[in-house]
Amino acid sequence: MAKFALLDWKGLGSQKQKVLELLKTTDLEVIKL
Repeated sequence: MAKFALLDWKGLGSQKQKVLELLKTTDLEVIKL
């Protein structure tokens, strides 16, 4: 099972908040690229 979520921080644009809210419901560690 996945342990990390790799995020292209500049590429998320206006979707950043939605993605972060979704990831808060998981046990994944967020890595911003």
